[in-house]
Amino acid sequence: MSIHRTSPSSTTNAAPSPDEALQHVADNDYTLTLPDASKGSVQIRLKLKSGQQTASEIGGAPINCYAFACRRRANIPGGTSGPVSMPWKVTPETIHEALLQDGAIPLGVDPYSANTRPETTTDPDKEYFLIAAMFHTEEFHFARLFNDGWWAKPSKVGLAEQMTSNIAIPGGKNAFKGMLCRAIAGGKSFHPVGYYLVPAR
Repeated sequence: MSIHRTSPSSTTNAAPSPDEALQHVADNDYTLTLPDASKGSVQIRLKLKSGQQTASEIGGAPINCYAFACRRRANIPGGTSGPVSMPWKVTPETIHEALLQDGAIPLGVDPYSANTRPETTTDPDKEYFLIAAMFHTEEFHFARLFNDGWWAKPSKVGLAEQMTSNIAIPGGKNAFKGMLCRAIAGGKSFHPVGYYLVPAR
């Protein structure tokens, strides 16, 4: 699976600008503020490292998109006997289930919609990586937001690559697909599963 970079003009809907979505606090620390029906808003501490530096450090290490996105050794969400342990088990529902088993916090496909986003509870003392989960027949794919855009590692044998330089979170299925899913080359049509928070490591 290869990746090609997308430009802002390739998105279907305009994504929120970085100023609207993310506040740069210091170094790799950012704050994501999302509307919340009961609390007014929820603030999430994001750790956005350099994708270029991370890709250089990892090099050709035999890890896949999931291990790269979450900075874990495990290549399969939910483990080798979990919901997506075999290709024929992979569906949007089982990907979601596996991510929950691994402790990920779901934000849905549109984190900015308080009405459709799952109830979001985070630890104010923790920092999180923001990842995007995608689905194709019998196949999952993950990307992670860095301070120089979205990056992903296409396979265990491939090098991590920049998908887009936009430091933004496209909200809604069309914008998600336009910026992220279509950045995956190879003729496969990937579809959004959703955004998730994973504790930064």
